[in-house]
Amino acid sequence: MDTLMLFFENNIEQVECVNCHYRMSEPKAQGGGSQRQFDQVIGVFKPDNDA
Repeated sequence: MDTLMLFFENNIEQVECVNCHYRMSEPKAQGGGSQRQFDQVIGVFKPDNDA
C-alpha cells in the first residue's frame, strides 16, 4: 500500500509518495476540484480489521 504526504510548498499544493518520493503538484490557478456551495460529509469509511 502506498503512503502519500500532502503539503504546501511556495503556496502550491504538493503530493509526495513517502516510499519512492514521486511528487505531483497542481498550481492554484489550475486546481479547483469539485467545490460546491453546500459540501457536506455524507459518511466515514471505517475498514474492518477482521480480514
